[in-house]
Amino acid sequence: RLRDAARDSVPPPARFLVKHGHSLLVLPEEQILYFRSEHSLSRAVCARQSYWLDPSLNDLEARLDPQRFFRAARETLLQLRAVSEVQARPGGMGVALMSNGDRLDVSRRRFRALLAALDGRS
Repeated sequence: RLRDAARDSVPPPARFLVKHGHSLLVLPEEQILYFRSEHSLSRAVCARQSYWLDPSLNDLEARLDPQRFFRAARETLLQLRAVSEVQARPGGMGVALMSNGDRLDVSRRRFRALLAALDGRS
């Protein structure tokens, strides 16, 4: 019973329909390094390619497991496993270096929480 309760407490990985030319692809969350809001649309960034999708970051955040994804700033949701390095910046802000080399700003309000999440203390 304890094993069943633990299994039920972790939501299954999400899947997303993303625009790819004139078709839609099914993209598993494991492939997504981060989501970024740009011009009122959301972009799912993977290791080699990015895709546009309709849900807002707020909608995406509600669907994603907070043990896997973290809201680093108003415009960014990042996958914790894809963070390879974190750098502190003056004023309490930070930068998350992602596994594909992208650098993402982390807001002052979220920087300490990101460190805790990466350390398994969230």
